[in-house]
Amino acid sequence: MRSALLLACLLITTGAGHSRAQSANDAETARTTEVGSVLMGLEMAMGFVAAMVVASQRCGYGDANKWKRVVEAIDRRYAFCATREPLWMAAVERAFAKQAQEARARGLRTGMGSLAFEFMLPTAARQFDPKYASEGCSSFPKEMVEGEAPATVRQLFDLGRDTAWIEAACDKFYPASNN
Repeated sequence: MRSALLLACLLITTGAGHSRAQSANDAETARTTEVGSVLMGLEMAMGFVAAMVVASQRCGYGDANKWKRVVEAIDRRYAFCATREPLWMAAVERAFAKQAQEARARGLRTGMGSLAFEFMLPTAARQFDPKYASEGCSSFPKEMVEGEAPATVRQLFDLGRDTAWIEAACDKFYPASNN
């Protein structure tokens, strides 16, 4: 996802313009900053979701399908916002060009969440095995998948449960945090 970081920097720097249209440029800069920051955080979020799916599948903790709902919700949010703000579609197409091409060829989803999830899933599986599988999953923090998880984990998980945020205004991609 180094390309996402580069894309975010490019989007942010190209958002600045002449002082005559400062308010329009401010709005454009705010939109490009939002898109860039979402793309940068997406790798971490989908990496975590991928790790929880792998843990669910390998250790029997929690329900992998509930974590996959987070991916689906992000895809739906992306589809909703991309129709209203073409910047989203252009940014995702640039950041995930290779993954999007491969997904289309295989008939898979090409939403922002799916592309990032599929990108991160092999890494999550490779990292899980040497860390946890050799010890029979006993060293994996089960509370991350079941029970009391940290607030940031609950907020990520809640994206797949409460989908009212999907069709909210697209000025911010994710719903406001409760913390």
